[in-house]
Amino acid sequence: MGVDLYAIRGHYRSRNIEKSSSAWPLYEEKPIQHKDHSYHILSLSLSLSLSLSLVVVPEKVLSSSMNARTVGTGNGTIVLAHGFGGDQSLWDKISPSLAKHYRVLSFDWCFSGAVRDGNLFDPAKYSSYNAYADDLVALLDEWGLKSVIFLGHSMSGMIGCIASIKRPELFQRLILLLASPRYLNSGDYVGGFEEVHIDDMVSSIRSNYQEWVENFTPAVVDPEDPPSLDKFRGCLRSMKPEVTASLADTIFRSDYRHVLADVTTPCTIVQVTNDMVVPASIAHYMCERISGPSTVEMIEGTGHFPQLTAHEQLLDVLRQALGFQAPGGEGMPTSTGTSGPADHGRD
Repeated sequence: MGVDLYAIRGHYRSRNIEKSSSAWPLYEEKPIQHKDHSYHILSLSLSLSLSLSLVVVPEKVLSSSMNARTVGTGNGTIVLAHGFGGDQSLWDKISPSLAKHYRVLSFDWCFSGAVRDGNLFDPAKYSSYNAYADDLVALLDEWGLKSVIFLGHSMSGMIGCIASIKRPELFQRLILLLASPRYLNSGDYVGGFEEVHIDDMVSSIRSNYQEWVENFTPAVVDPEDPPSLDKFRGCLRSMKPEVTASLADTIFRSDYRHVLADVTTPCTIVQVTNDMVVPASIAHYMCERISGPSTVEMIEGTGHFPQLTAHEQLLDVLRQALGFQAPGGEGMPTSTGTSGPADHGRD
């Protein structure tokens, strides 16, 4: 913990300083002469029992472990949260544009291969989204943030929803990028996967991780975009196989449909037309069940990572939803059905 000791200044006499109960002398007052002026020098002898007023400057411990960083100097704050298999570098194509209008906070979840301490991920603790939501809330508190815009990709979309229920004052708007409350099909609900698909996925991760990475990457990233394929593939390879397996099991077997009715924060739900992970119908399902004002914005494209493969289209959606200016253009109108951007930023 960082500690600052502020210097004792001015002409203090003994009655202004509380003596220590220590046998060691706390101070002695010595008048000296210098250019016809009298000064009193306080010689302090510190002991273990010395009582001083300390100004404590807390370190951002969680921020450090999660590699949290900020760019931009805007009045408001937008928080970027990556999803399964990624890290904050997946936002690199859009964060510079956002930083022209906002203070942008990005970070790495504890499962990310970019996190230095591999022991941060506890499979038991992080077997539900609640632990991630608690981390998000704690991170915002550590930065002293309130009323932020939260952009959560994939699993982070639902994590943001849960966090907004726990602490609604922290969130001004949620942008849910390819989020899903449930990935498994259930009756009339089309989540996109059957139980056997998840069993096979987790088994493949555990038995031959590198082969699974090679097969999974082009299934979720537009195969016509080799640099983006390489980017996500590299993120997956940096993760520990046992962490990826545990995380996949948690995500793809989760069911947070019941959470939607408790979300009152305005939401912009962003969906890609051709995504094998989240069917387009999920966006409308969520929009109908979220209690707060919400809209659905569609991006024409393929894959689960528009921040990599369709970043300009994603930025257009964000400009429309948030009302900030396009380069060289006028401010875009806000989306129909959602409240306009409010003052959001640090407390």
